[in-house]
Amino acid sequence: MKIAFFVDAFPVATETFVALQIAGLVARGHDVTIYSMGRHDVEPHAAIVEHKLLEKTVYLNDLPKAPLPRLMAAARVALGALLRNSAGTLRAINGIRRSRQPGADKGFNFLDSLFITLPQLGQPKFDVVHAQFGTLGPRVLQLNNATDIAQHVVTSFRGHDATQKQLGPTFYANLFTQGSLFLPVSEALQDIIVELGCDRNKTAVLHSGIDLSTYQYLQTRNLPQRTQILTVARFKEMKGLEYAIECMGLLRDRGYEFDYRIIGDGPLRPDLEAQIERLNLGDTVTLMGWQENQVVRDLLATTHVFLTPSVTASNGETEGIPNAVKEAMAVGVPVVSTFHGGIPELVEDGVSGHLVAERDAQGLADKIAQVIDNPAACETMRVAARAHIEKEYEIEAMTDRLLHLYSNL
Repeated sequence: MKIAFFVDAFPVATETFVALQIAGLVARGHDVTIYSMGRHDVEPHAAIVEHKLLEKTVYLNDLPKAPLPRLMAAARVALGALLRNSAGTLRAINGIRRSRQPGADKGFNFLDSLFITLPQLGQPKFDVVHAQFGTLGPRVLQLNNATDIAQHVVTSFRGHDATQKQLGPTFYANLFTQGSLFLPVSEALQDIIVELGCDRNKTAVLHSGIDLSTYQYLQTRNLPQRTQILTVARFKEMKGLEYAIECMGLLRDRGYEFDYRIIGDGPLRPDLEAQIERLNLGDTVTLMGWQENQVVRDLLATTHVFLTPSVTASNGETEGIPNAVKEAMAVGVPVVSTFHGGIPELVEDGVSGHLVAERDAQGLADKIAQVIDNPAACETMRVAARAHIEKEYEIEAMTDRLLHLYSNL
């Protein structure tokens, strides 16, 4: 198959599931091109290096920014396309121009559309163009309507892209009508996009997979005597970190001794720092910033509790299924989280982890205390968690499922 992926940025440290999905397709012999809106200067994941994904990536933000150099670059691309296929080039330029008329959906700008489309002229169509996040879907659809570069438009939904109120009720109207396939990462998210107007028959749940050879189950863990609690999350409202920090104050007041590390960063960092200072938790709560994947794996090996206190944000934003929780479950770290978004599909309360209501700091503290006080009871839970990840979230099985869904189109 010939497949194009559209992403906001590539690679992204917190989106290894995207790289793994693409790498799996390349490993199976498929012709893949990645169109990225931006570039992140992060250490490429091993799968990116092994399958040379950066060489398959077109970075639209690398195009010249100044008007004259940008126009000259576009002219060179257009001239080359005209020499190869003059009729097709003129049709594409006219289609892109018409798609930019007032009242049309917001799409790629005119020159970006040329840089995406014209190099494909004279070549077979893409079998599939796949927008990796819902918010890119309308732009990809408009481009395809204007230029007909692909047989099918596929869109993945991962959480925030379907639940933000500011997108408006009609943001996805054309996409849901004209798109071929929609891939929410959870059943909860599937219900949401159906409520927004998507035909359920055009949807299929496709979990974001993880590489279980990287996250191996730890049969024996050399745990420190002092309880270690870990969270990996962006510092934004949906992640509920203020309730996690409040929970730490409650645990301290009960006499528990622990270290709580939060890996991540984001706009709420000043608020979280102020809360830590106000509750006098500076000796036990550490904001570590973003860390390499290996640092996370090393910390998981010595972690007693993995805490994910997700909440529905004031703008309606919710999680799909957090990958960090999958990774913790895969290596056998007991999880404490919330009844939120797709998390109950991942964590079965009392079986493979513990769940409490959103914004319930007291409930979080109770469940963490339960894990600390009853370590033997966690062994069955750890085994159940790993088994569930193996059955539902292994990357090779998820890649095979994606190919099956593509083929059914």
